[in-house]
Amino acid sequence: MKNKTLITTIIIVIIVIVAAVIYLFYKNSNKQSATGNTTSNIATEDESPTDDNITATSADGSVSLSVPSTWNANDTSIWPTANLGVSNADSHEYVIIIKKPKSAYAAGLTVDQFIAGAKPVYEALLTSPVWGQSSPSILGGLDGKEISLNGTSKKSGESLQYWINVVEDSSNFYQVVGYTYAIQVDANQSTIEDILNSFKVRS
Repeated sequence: MKNKTLITTIIIVIIVIVAAVIYLFYKNSNKQSATGNTTSNIATEDESPTDDNITATSADGSVSLSVPSTWNANDTSIWPTANLGVSNADSHEYVIIIKKPKSAYAAGLTVDQFIAGAKPVYEALLTSPVWGQSSPSILGGLDGKEISLNGTSKKSGESLQYWINVVEDSSNFYQVVGYTYAIQVDANQSTIEDILNSFKVRS
């Protein structure tokens, strides 16, 4: 009788131990699964950058640019006659839009002819201006040309690098221009190009 009781006790103890092992195994497995899911979510969030850009629109509502929220979205000081000017003065990054109605020019004026006529305006700002070769450009769905320019500012004495785009629709020519200090081209060109490429005609 004592042996039977002992065997029963041993069996009960074994069952309890097995149940405890199974419980601990599943508890640890679920904890690892939850930890794995949390890590995956964090990685996904890190891989999805937050869009911190804002839309800068001209006073007449006709054109716009997408710029970082840290930028001045209405800088009228960099080019007083521009329809829209945006800037990051801390890093010397500037973009302007100048809209010119085609009715102010001879009928049939081409983009290349417009650029040729605009060159003296830019050259008047610089000492020893050097122009690059023009190449096709598309901004805001409009065709045109892009041409680079560098020279020393007569006002500040700083060496400047310009990216000048001229695109057209049926009614207007648009100069979409970015520039920065020549020594900061490597740091600033990508941001300026992104802003130039965000150009839109709104009305």
